[in-house]
Amino acid sequence: MESCQNNEADRWDQVIVDNLQRDLSSELSLLRAPQLSSIEKREHLKVYLRIRPFSSAESHSGESQDCVTIERPDTALLKPPNLSLGARLSTDKSLPQTGQRFQFTQVYGPETSQRELFQGTVKDLVKDVLEGGNSLVFTYGVTNTGKTFTFLGPDADAGILPRTLDVIFSSIDEQVFTGTSIKPQRCSEVTRLTAEQQAEEAAFKRNFLGQLKENERSNASLMNSTNKTLFEGKI
Repeated sequence: MESCQNNEADRWDQVIVDNLQRDLSSELSLLRAPQLSSIEKREHLKVYLRIRPFSSAESHSGESQDCVTIERPDTALLKPPNLSLGARLSTDKSLPQTGQRFQFTQVYGPETSQRELFQGTVKDLVKDVLEGGNSLVFTYGVTNTGKTFTFLGPDADAGILPRTLDVIFSSIDEQVFTGTSIKPQRCSEVTRLTAEQQAEEAAFKRNFLGQLKENERSNASLMNSTNKTLFEGKI
């Protein structure tokens, strides 16, 4: 009788343990496969390579020596220039120059327009920001590689930053607060202004913009005067 009771207790303990294991397994499976948003499913870091075209002066001086080759949409092959120290010291001139391959999220060639680069790299990040996400974009490279052109660009061919601001303000056009009763403070806070404070802010804005216009007129006048002096000196 005692043996039968012991066996029954053992089976009951086994059932409890099995149920507990199933419950824990179910909870752990949920932890292993969390539901990710569309933003979280993407790569956290993307690196794009943009190869700028040679200027007319660089092409005329023979700078183009097939140093950079786009092998695949995400891979670039870099070879030393023919006039480099390694090429000059090479003992066997018949052997092809070895190179190094570098992989990126995507490689953009010299023919890529500002619009194509923005559409392929930053536009989705801007959409994420409008949905409440955080994004960071920066350019990296040595001097004279085209960072300023890519990020800012000329007025007639805007770069990443002006296009980003255009998308943001075009998207929130109907949600822009046109009043002056609040003022941004720090990163994510605002301060409500009294009628007197609003008048002070408006006066400060008028004075500040007036000083900017006055400085522009002074600089333009100084530039004209300098050019006139130089022109008269040449005559």
